[in-house]
This record gives sequence, structure tokens and C-alpha cells, in this order.
Amino acid sequence: TLSLLLWKGMGRRMKKWFPVEEKQLRLINKLAQSGTPPRYAAFLAGMIPVLPNGLIPLLVLLICEVAISKLALKSIRLRSFLSGTPSVIIENGVINQTEMRKNRLSLDELDEALRKKEILNVADVRYALLETDGTLSTILYSGKQPLTAEQFGAQASDEAIPLPVIVDGRVVSNNLKKLHSSREWLDRELKRRKVRSEKDVYIMTAYGDKCVFFALKEKPGSSK
Repeated sequence: TLSLLLWKGMGRRMKKWFPVEEKQLRLINKLAQSGTPPRYAAFLAGMIPVLPNGLIPLLVLLICEVAISKLALKSIRLRSFLSGTPSVIIENGVINQTEMRKNRLSLDELDEALRKKEILNVADVRYALLETDGTLSTILYSGKQPLTAEQFGAQASDEAIPLPVIVDGRVVSNNLKKLHSSREWLDRELKRRKVRSEKDVYIMTAYGDKCVFFALKEKPGSSK
């Protein structure tokens, strides 16, 4: 019972470092009440690597959690060291490629995170922050804020989903086919933007024959 109370008193950070399930502790309590020695009860519950000496590790971790939490509240540097700081992935509509590489975040993962937030066009995003817990927070341009057709008394129409046609210098041929666009159209779009090769393009999204987002690769050694 004491181990269960200690586990519930632990903060979220220590529970992450100390992956014990509540049902395991309850099983240990039941086994101990039936006369099973604590060490064997922990073994039967699948926790022998976690609780080799009873409650001592739990007590130590609980004390550390309380101490670290109090220190983190008083020190910004310590809090940043333990929890990290958010990364600006998109700023004023421009993808920060340096932060993308630093966080090992691919364009496909960024696109997936935006779709989960019901954002189909990266060009609608003014700011995107990668939070310390791995979630993506976004701020849309004011003209792209979600509004219902009912508010304007207008009839809603379905829009096509923009698809990436160039990702990190590589042409996505399958998406060109889905958009009923040709390689000749893509070459014309690149020429219109005075781009010699698709290898110079970081990302380009389109639907139909319309380009909706375009960004060149950053030159080596350049920074925002």
C-alpha cells in the first residue's frame, strides 16, 4: 500500500523515467498480503529489475523528483536543461530548415503533424512551434483562420488537397499523377521562378496546375 501511495505521489517526469504501472504495484500488494515475500512478489509482477530492494528506490526517486521540481521552478536554465525549449519550425510562413535538421524532423513528418491539426496547406501557417513534448503548435495567417460558411451566409465548397510534388530536391512523381499534372508543367514552374533544377528546391506543394507553396534549399553555411 505504501509503494502505491509513493508511486501516485511521483510527478510526471519521474513516472516517465520510472515506467511502473499501477496494476503491477497492486499485484505486488496482493501477493504480499497472501504471504509472498516482497522480493518474490516483485519478481512475479515482472518488476524485479525495477524494485530489487523493495521501497528504497521508490523513496529515493520520490525525493529526487520533489527536489528537482522545486529547483526547476526557481531556475530557468535548469528548467530548460531538463525539459528543453520549443523550436520554431515555421516563422512568418518560412520553414526553418536549420531547426528541422536539428530536431531530425522530415518534411513528411511536418506534413503529417499539420494534417492531424486539419491543416492541409503549409502555406496557411504563419508560425509553427515544436513543443518539448513533441507536439506541434500552429498559428495560421489571419485570413486563414477557421470560419464557418454559416457565419457569412455562403455555401461551402470542397477544396482539393495540396500535395508535395518536390520534397528535399526529389520529384514525387506519384503526386504529379494524382494532380493530373505533367513533368513539363513542373519544369515550367521552376523556370518561372528562375530555378535551374528541382535539386535546389526544399519543398513545393500544389494542387491541379497551381503551386501553393514553394521554398528553396538553404545554402550550406547560411543561417536565419
